[in-house]
Amino acid sequence: MSEAICAACGAKGPHGRIRCLACGQPLMFAAPDMPSEQANEAMALVNEIRPLFAGKSAQTQGAVLADLLAMWLAGHVIQGDPEGTKSFREQALEIHIVGVKALIDINYKISVEPQIKRRTQ
Repeated sequence: MSEAICAACGAKGPHGRIRCLACGQPLMFAAPDMPSEQANEAMALVNEIRPLFAGKSAQTQGAVLADLLAMWLAGHVIQGDPEGTKSFREQALEIHIVGVKALIDINYKISVEPQIKRRTQ
């Protein structure tokens, strides 16, 4: 089972929870080797970037994320080993997709579901 980490206090808990038991803030997927400082930095960047995406179409948001992901993967290089680089990038992408999939339900419950409830009331 994957682990979740609190963006605010760094407490760890089982994946599947939405909010931290310690402080009530949103939990996020945590890679096994991700220190809480990195998780906090990631969440801070997400909070800075989120307003730039507000009001943009799903296609525009997807294109931006695809370009950023490609930039990130391009930086995964094994000097002098093109085949090793290709394999390394494929593994990095697979691991990343696992993290993305783990975040879908959490983000739906935190961001999308409350909006749907407000619109239907």
